[in-house]
Amino acid sequence: MRRRTVLLLFALIVPLRAGAASADPLWSRAVEASARAARWSPGEMRLAIEMADDAGKVLETWDNHYRLSVGENGTLRTEVVSAFHNGKDETEKERRAQEKRERDARPGGAPPMSGFGDDPFAPAVQESVQIRRLEAPRGIAGTTCIGYDFTIAKPKNVTVEGTAWLDAATGIPVEYASSTRPLPPAVHEMSTVVRYDSGLVTEVRVEGSGSILFIKRRFSSVITFGGWFERPGG
Repeated sequence: MRRRTVLLLFALIVPLRAGAASADPLWSRAVEASARAARWSPGEMRLAIEMADDAGKVLETWDNHYRLSVGENGTLRTEVVSAFHNGKDETEKERRAQEKRERDARPGGAPPMSGFGDDPFAPAVQESVQIRRLEAPRGIAGTTCIGYDFTIAKPKNVTVEGTAWLDAATGIPVEYASSTRPLPPAVHEMSTVVRYDSGLVTEVRVEGSGSILFIKRRFSSVITFGGWFERPGG
């Protein structure tokens, strides 16, 4: 992913006043990268979840591996490779659950990366996005990045707030962290961090805490992706 001259960096780190995302050329490149990425699908996915008590003691774990491919009719298929709950093999149970999910799915439904948070670079939400470019660049995994605080206005007075980091030379997304205001009922705190490689998502990490029948629980989930391929007709 990434590099350029001092002059380029100087131009990029001059902060913008908060305003519409479409006014910033580097952000526009991130939106273009998001549009290109929508044509791609991960071929592999791992979902790891931990539930812990308020002291941090792990109470439950899930560790599922999936393989994704395109079926004969062009729809995306998800194969359960393995599934473990608290170390117990529940692969067959998860396969039956996945078969039901695919039977219930609407034809031509949501793309593979939907449901993993509010993407601030998605072309469809740009009219609702406000950004403020940060003054200081940051190095992430060897890449010089420009940061943006962003907000996404959603229905029912819900707002997504976060900070995104873009490759200073190309505008390709490298990472963003976000949270929602207000939080869902019974959730005390929650944050999402999404990481990219060459414009494609490699990891989605969600952490937070909430109450279940007045008992506080902490949770974390990490979804990792790999083996990306361009979908036919994408």
